[in-house]
Amino acid sequence: MSYLGLVSQTCTIRRNTSDTVSASGEQTRVYTDLATGVPCEIQPVKGKTERYDFGDVIEASFRGFFLPGQDIRAGDKVVVGSTEYDVLFIDPVRGHHIEADLAVGLAKR
Repeated sequence: MSYLGLVSQTCTIRRNTSDTVSASGEQTRVYTDLATGVPCEIQPVKGKTERYDFGDVIEASFRGFFLPGQDIRAGDKVVVGSTEYDVLFIDPVRGHHIEADLAVGLAKR
């Protein structure tokens, strides 16, 4: 079986293309789609919930698997459905595939 048969999802990879600054001086990163329909597999690694006065913060980490040669870098974003993951680290595995450490941080009240 080829590695392509092991990746059952597709995603969009977004890359930071510019930053904007509001009148109040707040900086916002602007991301644009780099690639869509990218074969991938996203698997959970661990998660935790912390309680604060302002609400709960849920942090979760994931591992993403991509085909060799895929243009993906630390700092990119991976979108699967309505979930957006931050790409933290890239590990090309001996030309066989690419693994990426991904994170999601969600705040809820």
